[in-house]
Amino acid sequence: MSRIDDDSKRKTISDECLQDVKKFIILDVRAGFLNEQQIEEDIEYYLQYTWPYEPEVEKGAFQKLVHELYEQYANKGDSVYYKKLEQAFERLNRMGIVAEHLAGESMDEGFYNATEIAKERYEEGEDIIGVCFYTNRSLIYLLEGITPVLYLSYGNCFKEPTAMEIGWMIVRELQQAGLEVKWNGQPEKKIGIYNLVWDKKYEKK
Repeated sequence: MSRIDDDSKRKTISDECLQDVKKFIILDVRAGFLNEQQIEEDIEYYLQYTWPYEPEVEKGAFQKLVHELYEQYANKGDSVYYKKLEQAFERLNRMGIVAEHLAGESMDEGFYNATEIAKERYEEGEDIIGVCFYTNRSLIYLLEGITPVLYLSYGNCFKEPTAMEIGWMIVRELQQAGLEVKWNGQPEKKIGIYNLVWDKKYEKK
């Protein structure tokens, strides 16, 4: 058994659970979307659903560990590649294609979330034509080195433009942003961004 930190009042969890939580924190830190407090909240949900039989820990029990891993793994340099992706997503959004980072855990969840955003923007009077996103799972595969590709899912909102046309619009914007993109032009296939170095850092804003 391992203690979470040096505070004797903290409850203990198994070494296996602690190592898994460390891996989880590192992925959150490297992703760059959450600050330290948000990562701690993320851990609570993770423990609840992934390690339900481990002892409950006090709120803030991982504060020291999160801070240490944040300092060790957080990107502190320029977000060269991420800025290119963000630039492409901003242009797509202005074109009426709802482009979302981390839209969900799975592709189905991503489509649901992106479509809900598209509906809201359409009802507010925007000219929405499609959606584009990548999932949390796709980013994790990239961060863990399981695949060197970040895959984007996409779709059209109406008959025109078609899903294929939406796909080519996305490919064009990604390429113009300076990213290496591969897609076979078939609407049932995802768009891949290759040789992407994930360098997003958390901006306090």
